[in-house]
Amino acid sequence: DDFCLEWWMTDYVEDSLENAATYGYAGAWDAQVAVNQKGFDNWADGAPCAEICDTFMGVDAGNEGKTNDGINKIYWDDPTGFMGERVLAVAAYSVTAEYLREQDGQYLYRFGDVDITFNDQIDWTLTEEIEGGQPCSGGMAALEPVATHELGHLWGVGHSCEEGEPFTDEALRYATMYCANDSCDIERNTINPDDVAA
Repeated sequence: DDFCLEWWMTDYVEDSLENAATYGYAGAWDAQVAVNQKGFDNWADGAPCAEICDTFMGVDAGNEGKTNDGINKIYWDDPTGFMGERVLAVAAYSVTAEYLREQDGQYLYRFGDVDITFNDQIDWTLTEEIEGGQPCSGGMAALEPVATHELGHLWGVGHSCEEGEPFTDEALRYATMYCANDSCDIERNTINPDDVAA
């Protein structure tokens, strides 16, 4: 309660966003920051009762991949090569050694940080490009809905349901936090009722 989550971004520039200046960004890196900020804003606007607050702290140089350093950092280019070609992005949690309590048979430790990594085998595209009629298919993916999904994990929100799991409510299937999304579906920029309930 009553704090703004701080986050940093690596200095890596994603080359598939080279058209970013065409859409009003200063360049690819600026687009990377701005789109992740939009993801935070999507949560703040879509779930106002959660009182989500974030602060972009700037560049944390180096693109070494997931670290347990106490800062929430966004990486690009899958620097450790662990994702494979089908995973768009991953939010990886770290906990500290500070034991808090046992709950329902689980040992709970203090939260450390969450690092988000975007896959280097994806050609990322902007919402503005898709809205402007640019094709998004094949190895491409819309950055904003993926960022919004991964930032949901950063806030501790799980998937609405897993692939193959039966569901009776369409809100689960079309939630931003559904486990597998059409990689070009910018409708998932919008937080839906299931996302808010989570």
